[in-house]
Amino acid sequence: MALQKETVARRLALRVQYTDDKGAEKFRNLSFAHVAQDATDEHIYAAGKALAGLQAKPLDRVVYTDGE
Repeated sequence: MALQKETVARRLALRVQYTDDKGAEKFRNLSFAHVAQDATDEHIYAAGKALAGLQAKPLDRVVYTDGE
């Protein structure tokens, strides 16, 4: 019997850098759920970069999870 993979949740997260009240540099994740099942990796990355352009905080990385 062949195995079948079913994706239950797809998420996009932007990891942004910020400075706390004490002047320490920290990171925060901004998550977006319900990523379209047919979105390609390139489309997801482009969307993450576009969303990051709307943020005041600098982008550290775009993270994509394809959970099961």
